[in-house]
Amino acid sequence: MKDRKSIISRFAESFQCFMWNIRIIPRCSLNGSQQPGKKYAQSLVINTARLISELPHLSYQNCHGADIYCRPEEMSREEIQWIFLDDIASGRANELRSMGSSAIVGTSPNNLQAWFTLSTPVSRFHAVEITRSLCKYFGGDLHSADNPRQDGRLPGFTNHKPAYLIEGRRPLCWLVWAKKQRVETAKLMPRSTSRASSTAADTSTDTSGTRQFSTDFHQVRKLLEMGRSDQATISWLMENSVHLPGNRYYAEKTIRRALRKHT
Repeated sequence: MKDRKSIISRFAESFQCFMWNIRIIPRCSLNGSQQPGKKYAQSLVINTARLISELPHLSYQNCHGADIYCRPEEMSREEIQWIFLDDIASGRANELRSMGSSAIVGTSPNNLQAWFTLSTPVSRFHAVEITRSLCKYFGGDLHSADNPRQDGRLPGFTNHKPAYLIEGRRPLCWLVWAKKQRVETAKLMPRSTSRASSTAADTSTDTSGTRQFSTDFHQVRKLLEMGRSDQATISWLMENSVHLPGNRYYAEKTIRRALRKHT
């Protein structure tokens, strides 16, 4: 617990925030139903000192199959100060550091999550614009970028996604980088857009992203209505997606949404 406590303390300090939103999510099936013996999700809004004191409880929940997520609690409902990137390849860690990231967390083999603390809060719309721009540059999850209050995994706890279970073992989320710093918005937008391999392609993706997701969604609905299994549909979407091919997280999330509409 001492090692985990020092990791969480270092991670939390880098954000320069007062309050945290902690979510304890039992691992669910794709259709969203609760697994036998699992408790319902819990949400805590607590300060950093309370977060540290809750580590035994969080550890207990994690050992019993729950994933632990976190996000700094924003000071305003209308403004965003912390930018979150998901599903970044581990080889991009140095670039994330050089751009001024506050924290980088390894969540599974070759996958990173990154946080940026903005020097000045921005509107929700502007936060989504920044996040999408960075995700396009780094090859991250554009779907999660559409939620300006997306949370990430708390380091020091295991990742219970079934896809990452290897020989009975689950990956531990580790702290790759943490530094107490803030970054100007202007530093993020130009670098992420100007270094992209194709400006025209980026513009096309940005304007057609919603349409591409809609295409994936309706294709998934059709497959489910035809009786194809969840896992077979995931495999199909990862191979044939027009929005995010090869992204398992996106495929699972799209199918969960389709199942809710289908039932």
